[in-house]
Amino acid sequence: MRFLFILIAASSALCGCSTRYEVSEITGIEHGAEIDGVPFRTKLPQTLRVYRRDSKGKFSVVHTQRIELADTTRLYTIGINANVLADTDLSISLNEDGTLKSTGLKNKLVFDEVATDLSGSITKTADALAAERAARDAARSARRAEQEAQEEELAKERLDQENAVFAATEAFYAAEALIARLLDLPADASPTDVAALTGQVEVAKANANLLAQRAGLTPPY
Repeated sequence: MRFLFILIAASSALCGCSTRYEVSEITGIEHGAEIDGVPFRTKLPQTLRVYRRDSKGKFSVVHTQRIELADTTRLYTIGINANVLADTDLSISLNEDGTLKSTGLKNKLVFDEVATDLSGSITKTADALAAERAARDAARSARRAEQEAQEEELAKERLDQENAVFAATEAFYAAEALIARLLDLPADASPTDVAALTGQVEVAKANANLLAQRAGLTPPY
């Protein structure tokens, strides 16, 4: 198993000892197994897309939004490696999805009752780690954006193809309906009516052939 160790240390000028955070990955740990620390998850950027289907069965993207959700594929624990000469107060707050909301760490030296608040150094170290992570996330986001652009282009091509096939199918059935009407004309139908309906049939057949070609299908007439 791969472990991710993040050590945040604050030194005491009086005793030279330190208390530090320890973060370890426990992805895949067995249910009910003992863990050393508080479990939490990290956030992972996601893309939310909303599609709409119109009355003709065509799909189109109507909304795209970038959101951050808990990464349910990874699990970590956070704890401390405490200075044996100090009383350590660790506070951890989690969001509802199990991601870290805030952390706090305070030391109180036992031998001289001197209270040392480490939150300032923790914040500086956390900022440095956050900047490093932001750089990695930016590179990962750029790669993901390129991949999403390619996926959107493929999705658009699939939608265009489906719409083209749908239009060709509608044109074919429209032409067939006109042909059926022409065949059902009574024997005593006027030449004018026959000629008008025949013209409509020819136009419908030409339209069906054109839309079938655009959809990559074999022309039906």
